Parts: sequence; C-alpha cells; structure tokens
Amino acid sequence: MAGVWVFAETVDGIPKPVVLELLTKARSLGDAVAVALGPAASKSAAALGQYGARKVYVHEDPAFRDVLATPAVDLLERLIEKDHPDLVIFGMTYDGRDVASRLSARLGTALIANATDVSSKDGGWAVVSPMFGGSLLVTTVPKTKSPTLVLIRPKAVAAEPASSAGALSTRCLVAMTYDSPSGGCSLHRRHNPNTPACAAVMSRVMLDDWLTPLTTK
Repeated sequence: MAGVWVFAETVDGIPKPVVLELLTKARSLGDAVAVALGPAASKSAAALGQYGARKVYVHEDPAFRDVLATPAVDLLERLIEKDHPDLVIFGMTYDGRDVASRLSARLGTALIANATDVSSKDGGWAVVSPMFGGSLLVTTVPKTKSPTLVLIRPKAVAAEPASSAGALSTRCLVAMTYDSPSGGCSLHRRHNPNTPACAAVMSRVMLDDWLTPLTTK
C-alpha cells in the first residue's frame, strides 16, 4: 500500500482537530503515518492511533515549539529520505503552510495547497482544489517525484475514528538540539532518559541511527 504521512500538529500533547481529519483521509489512501513534534507530543500517540495512524514518529525537543519551521523541515527531510512515503499531507494552517512550503523547496517536489480532497489515480494522486469561491473545482494530478505534498483545508474531511485500530508503532526520536549559528539543526549524540513516555512503549532512536531496523511495542 501507499505510504501516506500526516504532519500532526499538537497543542500540549493534544492533536489539533484538523489532524484527525487528515488521518481519516490518510487511512483511506494507504498506510497512515503521523509525525508529531514538540513538547508533550508523545501524549498524542494514542489519539493518532485511534484515528488510523499505524506508526507515529515523535520528537519532543522544545525547538519544534519555539522555531518550528526549520527544525521540522530538517527532521521531515531525513525521515522522508529514509522511508520514502508517497504522499505527505498537512493541514492548511499557519504552521502547516510554513513547513510544507519549505519542505517542497527542500525536496524539489510538488506542493498543492487549498485542497479539499485527495484520491489515488493511475499510480499517483488526484488533488481537488476549489477556485473562485468554490464555483469551480480543479483537479491536479502532479507528475513530479514522490512524495507529493498537499495542504488540505480544515473541515474538508469529517474526522471519524478508525473502526478497528491495529497495533500502533511509536518511535521516539531523541538527540536533536537546535543551536546551530546558521539557524539549522545541530545534531548531537545525546541520550535523554527523561523524555516523557519513551521508557516503556517507544523506541529510543538517535538521528544518526535511523537506518538501523527498530523493534517497537
């Protein structure tokens, strides 16, 4: 199945409503994976799994709260290079637009904004966007390399919990600090034993060990 990722914005560990809408759509298109960033993001894992995420990447560094866009793009770029998803969807929010546009430039791939629907078509994606106040619906089928990035409008999809949630794999990424003078992420091999909720059910993964197969509960 296609790999469909959701940029899961959270507030104090609670997913924003648009994230649950995106997961509802994502699970209808393929294997849904959520990426939740920022302090207390690990608390969102259960809710994300309830709405269809089969895997959740979590990173709780304060950088994702204080200076979201650049560190988020750095992290997403690395994860995408490792796992090669087919589609990454974002909510049409201030942060979602900021991260998605920068990631599109970084990866050199298509970004379609203001979408209300996404469906699979001929091995790719058909993205519907309203124009002229909704009087015209335009369907775009991007031909660029994967992954396609799509910004979906809030309330375009009705959020519905998955009828049956499978086993959830949650991977907690540690060891990134955001202190580079150039404004990028400076990576340090730093183990953080105090990361909330990572002790029992989350794998501890150093950024430079992403290519090592992981076992999670």
